[in-house]
Amino acid sequence: MVDREIDIDAEAERQAKVFRAERRRTKAKSHQWILLIKELRVLHQVGLLDAERLALSNPHRRRWVEMIVNTRHGKSAAISHINENGDRSLLREEAGHFYVNVF
Repeated sequence: MVDREIDIDAEAERQAKVFRAERRRTKAKSHQWILLIKELRVLHQVGLLDAERLALSNPHRRRWVEMIVNTRHGKSAAISHINENGDRSLLREEAGHFYVNVF
């Protein structure tokens, strides 16, 4: 059983390194975000929402997400996120402006 856990950890680290390298090569911030979430998911073996929560624990990323979700395209994505996740949502809306819920 221990050997299997080591293999899983080694594979997760290998996958994370691939995502990390690709994230450093790409210029598109939205693609960097997706790769970061993929990296966190494999490293921590968590689902999408928990990986996003981990990413948003960084104040710089939180500010960046708040900037993006308040654009025309971002507002649509923010509304979808809130509708899909309900009380577990990582975003909230106040007077037409979206914010990351404080953790």
